Amino acid sequence: MREPLQFFSTHTGEIAALGAAFVWAIALCLYRRWGYGIKPWGLNLFKNWVGLAGMTVLLLLTRPAWPGDPTIYFALMLSGIAGITIGDTAGYSVLRHLGAPAAAASVCMGPPLSAALAFFFLGESLSGREVLGMWITVLGVGGTLFFTPRASVRADDTFLPSRGWGVFWLLLGGLSHSLGAVLSRYGMPHVDSYLGTFLRLLPAQIVLLGVRYFQPSGVRSLARDPRRLRLLIATATLGTFCGLILMSIGLKYSKAGIATALMSTYPLWVVPIAHYFLGEKVKWQSAIFTAIACVGCAMIVMS
Repeated sequence: MREPLQFFSTHTGEIAALGAAFVWAIALCLYRRWGYGIKPWGLNLFKNWVGLAGMTVLLLLTRPAWPGDPTIYFALMLSGIAGITIGDTAGYSVLRHLGAPAAAASVCMGPPLSAALAFFFLGESLSGREVLGMWITVLGVGGTLFFTPRASVRADDTFLPSRGWGVFWLLLGGLSHSLGAVLSRYGMPHVDSYLGTFLRLLPAQIVLLGVRYFQPSGVRSLARDPRRLRLLIATATLGTFCGLILMSIGLKYSKAGIATALMSTYPLWVVPIAHYFLGEKVKWQSAIFTAIACVGCAMIVMS
């Protein structure tokens, strides 16, 4: 028993990062399964409430130091609005229009766009390996979209899927997540990871609450279906709260590039889960291009 225990103790960060990828993949597929009838921004609003509740408990228990520089708060606020309010909402829109595998593959657009934004706005240089990884990622995501069939529609879902709109939301989500990552890169090194996440979630949720007054979200329909409500709460807890904790452990106990690369593999987990548990049609070409996108993403984050 000593060898397995020694392996887990010496690879805690890597195991946690891979665990984060796995729970994110499960959560994405469960949102696809149980999120019907809820607008993408409403689903984002719902999961953020669960995340904020968990983060509040963690902050009360850990009591981290708050930063004194107001620019850190401003950067994290803008990061949350860009990455969580706009980016996550766009991601749920891709999920609705194109299905779980395409939504997962679209996440791979984040690292190349982040690298490009950091190059133009932060002056960070790009190596030949990073440029190659960017093109491989774009090829992988493009191939995944080309071979992904249009998402099916439930009879009780009023949100009609469209490939054109799905591609639009994919590009918007990738750009928003990238902008959020660049801004987060400025603020997160100066704060505790839980506090930094809370400072991103809170302004993002305030903006989403403002949208709620202008159009219905569909979340109220959960009151008529307690079982689906409980399942979505469990999904949000798994994906937003547990995924964040595993991500933090992964980044703390392993190299940042290795942890990020392992976490970026979650599109690969989505493909079999969506196929076997959601019954989504996944072409073998789509699975291969998803793997190619993950390779390109790993080349960027491990450079």
